[in-house]
Amino acid sequence: CVPIITARGQQLPMIVRRGGAVLPCPLAEQPDTNLSATDFYGQTFTSLALHGEAFWWLTRDATGQVRNIAVLDPRTVTVTVEEVRGYVNGRVRYDVNGRQVSASSIKHLRLFTLPGSYRGLGPIQAARLDVQTAIRMREYGDSFLSTGGIPTGVLTTNDVLPQGLADEYREAWDRAQAERSLAVLGNGMSYEAISLSPADIQYLENQMFTTAQIGRLFGVPATWLGIGIEGSSITYSTSEGLARSFIQTTLTQYLTAIEGALTSVLPRGQVATFKLDALLRGDLAARVSAYQAFVDMGAMTPAEVRMSEGLDDDFTPDGSPT
Repeated sequence: CVPIITARGQQLPMIVRRGGAVLPCPLAEQPDTNLSATDFYGQTFTSLALHGEAFWWLTRDATGQVRNIAVLDPRTVTVTVEEVRGYVNGRVRYDVNGRQVSASSIKHLRLFTLPGSYRGLGPIQAARLDVQTAIRMREYGDSFLSTGGIPTGVLTTNDVLPQGLADEYREAWDRAQAERSLAVLGNGMSYEAISLSPADIQYLENQMFTTAQIGRLFGVPATWLGIGIEGSSITYSTSEGLARSFIQTTLTQYLTAIEGALTSVLPRGQVATFKLDALLRGDLAARVSAYQAFVDMGAMTPAEVRMSEGLDDDFTPDGSPT
């Protein structure tokens, strides 16, 4: 789930606007001079998905403007609220690797929050019991297959065997199997192997249920996780619809957190937003119908349609071939 969320988010370009105009902004185009924009935003998305929060280390120039942003490992950051005379005064203190840093040097991004809490919550933190249940089911399935108490086979005979003789036969069989040597059976004794298929122990069903459960927590469609929903049929158009729904619901929470954080460190009046045009377009049939209507009414030329679809511009602006 985390790679899916990160991959969808980090491919979106970040733009900065003032009013209706798009401004060049090096800080948005490459927040960390040591990382590409893809890596920087990818680390932020991953941190939000895994920990429910992300921390940016802000480097300012002499005028106080932010010139560089680095993503911190959330596991190295401690957040506390200072108290004065037993009352919380709202002053947040940040410690990185045990060392206090100025609150003005830290930008704290949170996916979800609870009233009165300054820490962020993600799917894993908010639904910890569900995640722990999924882990227990996986561990139970693994232990059941390896040390589940079910014998590998049964030695049988029609004769009555004393307990001591039965133990000798079992130990002799175990030694032969351990050495992968030839086994010799006597006294009319026969061997029948016992094997359980994954279906017999509902292992596959448990794995699919666990995957679907985690997918629901993260808001990732089940088909993207390699499991199908019984009775469903995924087509090209429904796949596009899933992608649009995923962006408009699950991914929006991440985008909003990052956009708000970046906007807060830009000069006043500048607003940072992810460009979603390519991901929020209608399906192919809807776009073709709309383009046809625009061309018929003279609002667009074939060349403009091709440019809107990201195709090569083999046409001049008036629509004639180059």
